[in-house]
Amino acid sequence: MLGCLVISVELVDPRFYHLDTCFCPLPDGGAVWFPAAFDEYGQRAIRAHVPELIDVEEEEANVFSAKRGVLERDIVLPDRRPKSR
Repeated sequence: MLGCLVISVELVDPRFYHLDTCFCPLPDGGAVWFPAAFDEYGQRAIRAHVPELIDVEEEEANVFSAKRGVLERDIVLPDRRPKSR
């Protein structure tokens, strides 16, 4: 129906309640993601089907830095950064 591969994955961390809080596909076929938000199967499935993955550290994920918008080849980032140590 969609004309593309659809893989169901499970989010296991309640802080990441929706896919767009921890996974963002990029125009080149890669993605930005926070792996720990997914169960083991989801991590394996994503790694098997997404050629270039950029991991987000937990500190960054907690301020939803994986929640980006993509407009053609432009990526819009949230204006939330982790505090410096």
